[in-house]
Amino acid sequence: MKLDRYFKTYWSYIDELDARITSANLRSARVRGASRRRAEQLETGLWRVSMAVRALADLCIAKGLFTADEFAQQLKDADFADGALDGGLDPELVEPGKRRLARLEPLPSVTRAAAPRRSPARSKTRAKRR
Repeated sequence: MKLDRYFKTYWSYIDELDARITSANLRSARVRGASRRRAEQLETGLWRVSMAVRALADLCIAKGLFTADEFAQQLKDADFADGALDGGLDPELVEPGKRRLARLEPLPSVTRAAAPRRSPARSKTRAKRR
């Protein structure tokens, strides 16, 4: 009795799964490589923009258009334009002139147990005694 005939369908199924997994791994490796290259391109672009902003700020300070302190204050104001001093700006508010109010956390409310109530009649009698 050959066991091969019992497992024939299972072996073909296992081979098919193995081929699918290998194909998925190859696709995943290609996507990871493309993502890595795109991240490197974005990082290089960010370095160039940072360098250009630095050069413009240095030139404006040298020409006397504004001082370094004014520039630092303007950076803080721009950071707070989205309502949070977090070192970043909400992409929806990148255009000049757009602002958002700060998101303030609500104050904890005072519960009635924390502040005992007095009856008005009792406080009137205390006032008469004095």
